[in-house]
Amino acid sequence: MRGLYKQYPAVYSLIELSIFLGLYFGNVWVAPFWFWGIYRLNIHVPHTIEKIFFYLWHMSPYLVAPSVILGLSVLVVTLSVRKDPLKELGIRFDNLKSSGRECLITFLMGGSLIVIVFLFHLEDFTSSNLKRSYLFISYPLWGIAQQFLLQSIFFVRLLQILKSKKAAIVAAAVIFSLLHAPGIPLMAITFIAGLCCCILFSRHRNIFTLGMFHAVMAGMAFVLLVPGVIDSYTPGPIPGGSTRNHTKFVAYLKYEGDPVTAKPSTIIKIPIEVANKSTTLWDSNEKQHPVNISYHLLDGEGNMIKYDTVRTPFPHLVRPGESLTLDLTVIVPPDLGLYQLEIDIVKERVTWFKDKGSLAIHIPLVVSDVASPFHSILKR
Repeated sequence: MRGLYKQYPAVYSLIELSIFLGLYFGNVWVAPFWFWGIYRLNIHVPHTIEKIFFYLWHMSPYLVAPSVILGLSVLVVTLSVRKDPLKELGIRFDNLKSSGRECLITFLMGGSLIVIVFLFHLEDFTSSNLKRSYLFISYPLWGIAQQFLLQSIFFVRLLQILKSKKAAIVAAAVIFSLLHAPGIPLMAITFIAGLCCCILFSRHRNIFTLGMFHAVMAGMAFVLLVPGVIDSYTPGPIPGGSTRNHTKFVAYLKYEGDPVTAKPSTIIKIPIEVANKSTTLWDSNEKQHPVNISYHLLDGEGNMIKYDTVRTPFPHLVRPGESLTLDLTVIVPPDLGLYQLEIDIVKERVTWFKDKGSLAIHIPLVVSDVASPFHSILKR
């Protein structure tokens, strides 16, 4: 490999870059494709393909560590082949003063912009924002690690591939932005931050001052810009990011029928199709944390009226992959009007599945003095 690098450095750098990006996007986008694409976005793919992605998603919590180990192993090998001087990688302490001075000037400009944006969204600021202040202490090491990734890996290799400092700066910033997809505000912020950091690195080559600059700016953004400007700082398509670790809480729910019309204060039953898409067994007879199907009562506009309602147990153990149809018990509210039933699965004293990313379904409920023919069918 040393010979390949010496003879074709641009090609070798391109191969390295492809491996690192492939490991990242494979974990963040490909592994959870079943959940955010096939399941949540209802993207239709051939059944065989769906089974492959379903398996990958179920395995995704266990793929992170092997991918990190593989990535670090590739990095060790490539560094031993390339033998780049530490100063070229930004691992140096001889220019902390000059590099730190320019980082400070850039921080004053960027920090001022964050404060200005924050003032326009001051009404969104809550005490929960202040709870993120710990990031100013915990983030420096992660900031240095990210700058090593952006500069010592991406930027250095892009310089060899593109043979142009300006092109490499822009390309590295674009890649850094894409790593934070799909949130557009977050991508815009990381693109601008990536440009600034790459320019600073090209002038002084020091990841330590850049890492501290990154940490302080990110801390300010976390505290001042969320949720007013940016909803989530978690990259990847899954809401909240951590949902890939909630493979125990996924259900497929389906209702085929018209809006339900029922008389006030009656008890009705609605047929619901349920499929266990999680990795665990559903047991309604478990003593500590039984799993049941239930609903939230909403008004016609979707506002919550009653959160906890009657539970409907499963008639038997529901194993992963198993499907069934059961009659959901609903207590009709006493007042006439239009309502919605938000149907979901609940693991008692643990969580509602919707809170872990599972899809709930909504059924319109009309409370009227005259019951529909459909309602009479439900009561049989």
